[in-house]
Amino acid sequence: MQRCNSRKIGIFLIVFIVLCVLALNSCGTSGEWEFYLPNEYYISRQSDDMISLISPVQIEVRPFETTYFVTEDCVTNFAYNNNYAAVQVVELPVDYNREYISDYIRTSTPTYILVDTNNHTIYNELKKEEYENLLSELQIFDMCDWITTSVRPKGAKYWWTDIWEF
Repeated sequence: MQRCNSRKIGIFLIVFIVLCVLALNSCGTSGEWEFYLPNEYYISRQSDDMISLISPVQIEVRPFETTYFVTEDCVTNFAYNNNYAAVQVVELPVDYNREYISDYIRTSTPTYILVDTNNHTIYNELKKEEYENLLSELQIFDMCDWITTSVRPKGAKYWWTDIWEF
């Protein structure tokens, strides 16, 4: 009788652990992730409307204002190479309805930000044509294709993967 109870407890624990792992995996599919770029920059998704480009050093975004956030607007796409990171961003209105965020992002015209990740120079609030001209001027021809942030990019890590390795 004692042996039967310990077997049931063991099976219960195994089932419980499997369910916990599945629950963590399902939470991560739409949750927070980070995509690491060269020179310690990274894209960080905190929620549908808060996807940011983060710097490894404090940068001056406005006179006398420093932060690690290159942009706090919603990053919709990003591209990079060994020396530069570029993002397309959409500034969300203060009173937007979260239910329609994907429609708003899809119909908005993004602005572009290019960052020299070696010396932390930021080329901010560029229109598409200005961004393309800047790439030519700086002779940047090897940026990867744009990567969307609407789904977790291949290679992105969930915030909890440092705790749980699967």
